[in-house]
Amino acid sequence: MSLTAYLFEIRSIQPFLFASGKLKDMVKGSELIDFLCNEPLKTALTACGLSGYSEPEYSPRCAGGSFYLLIEDMNKAIAFRNLWTLFVSQLLPGIEQIDTIASGDTARMAIERGLKQLRTARNQARHQLPSASPITARSPRTGKASVAWLSGESLDEATSVKRQFNRPLESKNLTSRFSQDQGIKWPINFEADAPKDQRFPLIQGDKVALIHADGNGLGEILRLVNEAAKEKSDAEFISLYRQFSDGLEAATISACQAATNQVLVPHIERGGVIPARPLVLGGDDLTLIVRADLAFEFTEAFTHAFENKTQEFLSDLAQKLPQSSASKLPQKLTVCAGITFMKPSQPFAQCYALTESLCERAKKQSRAIKEREKLNIIPSSLAFHKVQASLIDDADQLFEREMIVKKVGESLKLGLPAYAIGEGFTDLPALAELKKLTYCFKPGLLNDKRLRALATLMHLDPSGAKKEYARWKSLAEKNSHTAQALRDFENTNQKLLGQVDKSLPANLDTNTSVLADLLAYLALTQPWKASNQGVTA
Repeated sequence: MSLTAYLFEIRSIQPFLFASGKLKDMVKGSELIDFLCNEPLKTALTACGLSGYSEPEYSPRCAGGSFYLLIEDMNKAIAFRNLWTLFVSQLLPGIEQIDTIASGDTARMAIERGLKQLRTARNQARHQLPSASPITARSPRTGKASVAWLSGESLDEATSVKRQFNRPLESKNLTSRFSQDQGIKWPINFEADAPKDQRFPLIQGDKVALIHADGNGLGEILRLVNEAAKEKSDAEFISLYRQFSDGLEAATISACQAATNQVLVPHIERGGVIPARPLVLGGDDLTLIVRADLAFEFTEAFTHAFENKTQEFLSDLAQKLPQSSASKLPQKLTVCAGITFMKPSQPFAQCYALTESLCERAKKQSRAIKEREKLNIIPSSLAFHKVQASLIDDADQLFEREMIVKKVGESLKLGLPAYAIGEGFTDLPALAELKKLTYCFKPGLLNDKRLRALATLMHLDPSGAKKEYARWKSLAEKNSHTAQALRDFENTNQKLLGQVDKSLPANLDTNTSVLADLLAYLALTQPWKASNQGVTA
């Protein structure tokens, strides 16, 4: 008997979330997306006589605003599609939705055909309503057609829906997957005049970090699952696919909870406000805003926990696969992340585009390391940027513009494209080593102000930079404490770069340095750096 597969997913989630630039709209938007595949999906299915079809035996995947359904009746599938797309247009106006219907003799065939059609559908532009004519009033925050006036503000349709949305109390919200503690208050506002129990707690020059993390190697695992399911029944295929989808989701949630408890909970304000706000959590995809000084620590904690949790989940999955497929499964899944450090007043939409680009750059570096060093897995890594002058949403262009000193016949990179999280690799130095460098600048040790002057001179006057660096080292060697800190600085720098030149903190054979990354790390994570006291070099 032929089976019909209905595949649906929402895309361009981040532009939908960040359109107005206000945290409260991002929060409501993220809750709407998280809510979509719960009660709304069940309601629409029931209206089409398909009650229960969101249950695991009919749905190989249901997570993160995407789902696959297997329906015996083609007419019911078409009726559901017509209702559901209209429903989503009203619930999440302006978000990009793509879907397809495919048939096959087996569940696996129907899903495979549907996925091919879905890939084609992703490239087809869809018209967004309502359209804005030349005389249409527009929302000043988004530039889209205005449909409502609320509290003296003109709102487009998507923002208006977000402002009015209140998630049912009995429904588990997005923040509950980061912590089950009901006493924690998650901030919804950056404004200084907002109630204290709603305001995002800020320090370190009022900067926040936008983190986007994405898992590696999922395509290979899905290929193995499909390969293993060729000889299995429809029920076994659906069960296997759902085990993968649910297992990945559970591992990601568990990793988020571990990182939250380890890094965020100890920094809860007196009123119970936690210094973070999750925006997206689905499958292996994570996006959140966190206080700037906690971003590196949270990303590392999440990555280590994700690797450990996926190791358990893949071990369980391997038991359901034939030995030939199970032996090809990686031992664990890894993560690449991008982090943008910004002021809350800066445009979140552009900053997110940069964060996503940074994540992709980290993936590119990790894939290259896997190929070059013939590793079994893609190493976990991250790339970061502190927004200061230019805001360009392409990480490679920004790196070229701000991190490379260009002189006649030579160039010098003042930072690295990415850092390994965890164990360092030959050509992908570990973030832990960069962190070690900062310890050399604790109060009473090395003076980072001279290092900042050195970074400026490396742009303007390379020969003057060498004299400044020699002077900095000479001063450090006059005191036993600072002399030891200098030796630690040089040794750690060598671990990061390989052979380091004595005239500059750089490897002049490869034209690389970590000076800009070190100074950014110091500015973002060390509360004591702004007021170094005692003996300094």
